[in-house]
Amino acid sequence: MSKKLAEVEKELIQRVLDENNGNRVAAAKVLGISKFSLARRCKKYGIPNGKPGRPIVPDLAAAG
Repeated sequence: MSKKLAEVEKELIQRVLDENNGNRVAAAKVLGISKFSLARRCKKYGIPNGKPGRPIVPDLAAAG
């Protein structure tokens, strides 16, 4: 079974982000693209902003 190019690209981006603890500047350097290109691709593939395993929005229940 072959994967589509978009699926392979999404998996690669996610793996490189994970390896770089969510640091998009470092991940972009590894991938050989600009941080703006990486941000565009993350948006395209629904890859959240921020470090893996951390919530994007603060937990409001924990604040009170």
